Amino acid sequence: MKKNKMKSIMIMCYLSFSFFLAVFLLSVISQAFSLWFIDKADIFCSIKDNIGVHLQIGGAGALAGFVLWLFDMY
Repeated sequence: MKKNKMKSIMIMCYLSFSFFLAVFLLSVISQAFSLWFIDKADIFCSIKDNIGVHLQIGGAGALAGFVLWLFDMY
């Protein structure tokens, strides 16, 4: 029983982290491309200024991974 519980916790961590990383990178890359098409000169400073927003969006991805684990939809 203990081995299955540890495996389940590892799956939860994997799902939460992978969804966080995917959504975080997607938000950063989409902002970079949108600023690049508009021809804004300082793309990296703008991303650095909005890092809190990107982390919040990534947190929503981690929450989605947790919900998938919670309802056994993996």
